[in-house]
Amino acid sequence: MQRGGAWRRLGFPRLWGASTVWALGAEVTELALPTLAILGFGASPAQAGILIAAPWLAFLVVGLPAGALVDRLPRRRVMVFADLGRIAALVSIPAAFALGRLSLPWLYAVAAITGVLGVFSHVAYRSCLPALVTRNELLDGNAKLTLGEGAAKVAGPSLAGILIQGVGGSIALLASAGSSLVSALLVSRLPKDQPVWRPPGVESVAGAAREGLAFVLG
Repeated sequence: MQRGGAWRRLGFPRLWGASTVWALGAEVTELALPTLAILGFGASPAQAGILIAAPWLAFLVVGLPAGALVDRLPRRRVMVFADLGRIAALVSIPAAFALGRLSLPWLYAVAAITGVLGVFSHVAYRSCLPALVTRNELLDGNAKLTLGEGAAKVAGPSLAGILIQGVGGSIALLASAGSSLVSALLVSRLPKDQPVWRPPGVESVAGAAREGLAFVLG
């Protein structure tokens, strides 16, 4: 492997930056939503727990179909769409609060939407990597993406706590939306999407999902 590894490849630093800043925003969202539910609506531990578990539940429910769909769609567009969708969902919370319409079900809906979009975004980041680096640099690229996301998970809760205590949960979510905006801008500057790959012999998304499940279980 040449010196510098994946960093030398056009587009990889942008992909890494988008992935890392997205993960940082996700950590802020994960803490801000249950905090709003508890302080604003007196949510019980179980209700707050549902909001915290939403991203993980999304992976369980839509993880396999998301992988099959991402294989059939332009990955760069998927990532930008996921970022813009998360911005809209998060901005809706302070907007609803300002209008006096914010409710606990609204928080649940936003948690579900951002969780599902997060699955698509995460899958697309990893699927985009082979188009940016050489085969010998895949391990290095994946390691760097994982390291960036790990650093975001460590720093995210502290940043979320500072934002929530300083400006409130609703405004903290605007900061999270800002991270998605940065991610979308970085992703939009990635090299042009490669031709969409379709698994040989698999005609439908459902078929691809079943094949993926069989592989995992096997």
